[in-house]
Amino acid sequence: MPDRATSGGGWWPSDEIGFIKQMRNTCLEKGLDPVTCLSGYLGSISSRRDWGRYIREDDVHKFIREAKNQLKILKANALH
Repeated sequence: MPDRATSGGGWWPSDEIGFIKQMRNTCLEKGLDPVTCLSGYLGSISSRRDWGRYIREDDVHKFIREAKNQLKILKANALH
C-alpha cells in the first residue's frame, strides 16, 4: 500500500505526527542534533501558512504538542 504522502493524496495530520516522531532518527542519520532540529521545527511552525487541504488549525496545535513532547523526552534522556 503506498504512503498517502507520496501517492499524490496530500499530507495528512498522521503524516506530520509520524514525521515529528521520526525526526530524532532522521537528524541522527544526517549528523544533526535532534534537540536542535526539534527546536527549529517548533520555532518555525508559526511561520508556516500552507498546510494543505487535510490539515486544520487544531491539527497544528497537536503537532506543536507532539514536538514539545518529543523534545522533553530527548532532553530527559540526555540527563541519564
